[in-house]
Amino acid sequence: MPYMSQSVTFAVDTVKPAVLPLGEFGLEEALKGRLDAKVMGASHVAARFVQPVDTHPLVAAVHLAFSGHRPLVLSPDILWITIAQGFALHVIRNAEALRFDLVSHGGRMRLSVVRDPAQEALTSDDFWPGVVDEFSAMIQGHSPAMHDLMVCDFSTTGPVERVVSQVVLMDAMREYFDYVVECICGIPTVTLEGTPEDWRKLRDKVGQLPRYGLEVWAKQLLPLCDQFIRASEGNADRAFWRAIYKLHDAYGEQTFNGWIGKLFPFIRNDLTGAYDVPNPMLEPEDSEEGDAADDVVSLSCNRLPTGLSRVPITLEVLTDRGPVKARMALTAGFMGTGQNADTLALRPVPGWVIHEDLGLDAMLRRIQDEHSMAPPLPADRYDAWRWAWGETCGLHANIQQLYAACDGASLFGEGPEAAYLIRPAEELECRAGTRWWNARRPGPGGPEHPRGWTRFCDVGANGFLVFHFKGERGDALPIYWVKSPRDSHAVRVAESLAEFLHRALNSQGRVYFLAPDFSPGERVELTR
Repeated sequence: MPYMSQSVTFAVDTVKPAVLPLGEFGLEEALKGRLDAKVMGASHVAARFVQPVDTHPLVAAVHLAFSGHRPLVLSPDILWITIAQGFALHVIRNAEALRFDLVSHGGRMRLSVVRDPAQEALTSDDFWPGVVDEFSAMIQGHSPAMHDLMVCDFSTTGPVERVVSQVVLMDAMREYFDYVVECICGIPTVTLEGTPEDWRKLRDKVGQLPRYGLEVWAKQLLPLCDQFIRASEGNADRAFWRAIYKLHDAYGEQTFNGWIGKLFPFIRNDLTGAYDVPNPMLEPEDSEEGDAADDVVSLSCNRLPTGLSRVPITLEVLTDRGPVKARMALTAGFMGTGQNADTLALRPVPGWVIHEDLGLDAMLRRIQDEHSMAPPLPADRYDAWRWAWGETCGLHANIQQLYAACDGASLFGEGPEAAYLIRPAEELECRAGTRWWNARRPGPGGPEHPRGWTRFCDVGANGFLVFHFKGERGDALPIYWVKSPRDSHAVRVAESLAEFLHRALNSQGRVYFLAPDFSPGERVELTR
């Protein structure tokens, strides 16, 4: 809100003033017709506004006041901001003609404001007003007359009005300046627990990895271990520790390129979801790419392993009627990141949990124990199938895992009479046009390569189940139900292959997604 100042109110038209308020709504709705972006921070987060939303608010206020018999409030700031925005458009359109009337340099000069996001949140009330004020002061140093002309300095000018006018100034001068906010990030201290002997023992363990075919990885890890030992002895190399995460000239990227990334030998395959892609950070440093800043390899956090290791365990309870099996899993690794209440230091927390095993491994073992499962293809045929479907086309890792364990299965019955009949690997069908084709024998009009929607499980007279060939770029693979080969739509019935198998195995031979209490997911077009 503006500062309180002197004001005058006077009559204009002889009309009866309105007595009912207009409908109001929030900031994002008010901006929707004029700003096509998500709001991250604002001066008026909780304010309420009236319609219309797609008209200049000054004209909208005058229109609503005139047509609805409502009082109108104006200020020098409101009028000057409107005029200054028009002036800014003129300067932008005539930037070169006006250049040396406004600045003394050619091109665009970089103006930088330095901030520490650890001390100030980017969305805090004070962050951006402070940044804008610093940019405004820098412009004043190069063009004092322009600054004094553009910036509001009336008795009605409050902090928000001043910031708005300063942003209009920045807009007018954008052909002469680039505005950069430099976020300084870093780790104030690192504490290494343990003794130097512990860290030397860690190095010895890493030194044994080449025995198992991991020479390249060990070659990258051993220099890191030497730095750990050095730091544990009280002689830390600060430049090394500053490079743990992002290089200082790479800020703003959504990836990281510090040495911490070398601790992971494999990253996620975006097509299949398997962690089978060699980490590009481990390539020899003397490769042809060189070491230019633009060639530094970066990793995306969403391609890293989860930090959890899971071991399936069968719990057998001996009873008078024989052993009763329960499938459990022991998951261990990093439970999360902990924080010291006194120092605020962060520490990855190792831990473990025991839980019911609902993973794909457990479901496949259960099928093998309780139902009819065909043995997997011979190794040479499976490898040829996996190469054709997975290596070249990106078949999801879960489907590859299914057919590595079996070449089809019948749940609750045999063959076509089964409640769920998982097709053999070489009998999968892909959709092309409006038909379903065997990928090995597509025939005229069929697909040249496996792709798109794929039929993998029949449910008798109730249709069949499909997945989309490349899933969700390596994420969980949703399962969909198609009622008839003629249908052009499918309905989601499971979020993953493991969830589908779990539901099917617990269905007692019924098609679980036809139950009255089942809530199906999204309905999608098979042509997408």
